[in-house]
Amino acid sequence: MRNLLLFIVFIVALNFAVILAPIIAVVGLVLWIFSGDNETDSPTKKHSTSWGSYEDFLQSEVWEEKRKAVMERADGVCEMEGCDRPATEVHHHTYEYGLGNTPNHHLQALCGPCHDEQHPEKPSRYLTPEEASEALKELLSENDRDNSSTR
Repeated sequence: MRNLLLFIVFIVALNFAVILAPIIAVVGLVLWIFSGDNETDSPTKKHSTSWGSYEDFLQSEVWEEKRKAVMERADGVCEMEGCDRPATEVHHHTYEYGLGNTPNHHLQALCGPCHDEQHPEKPSRYLTPEEASEALKELLSENDRDNSSTR
């Protein structure tokens, strides 16, 4: 009787191991993939534990040194294939290393238009202060017209 009871316990334990082991492995893998510090896993690069905001990093001496080295490597010319305009910006190919740790071969000197092509999610051109002021005036006047017509 004792052997039968041990056999049943063994079979139940084996079934649990066969069923639970893959589930535990998958859950562990998912947790491992989605865990990490916010410097390396954030493609939006909004915040870094070392630098604060991305804008703060761009004001740092570390970024200035990296930017200078990349521009010197490019000899001041856009590194996009087929482009010979002057390089004015440095593009990160990846943020996986964290701000300040990106190897220079993951940085590219680009002209403004080529950098815009690398970021289709951003507006192609920002408004000048004068254009922004004019656009704001237009929006306010449209809003006033809409409000007066609904009264």
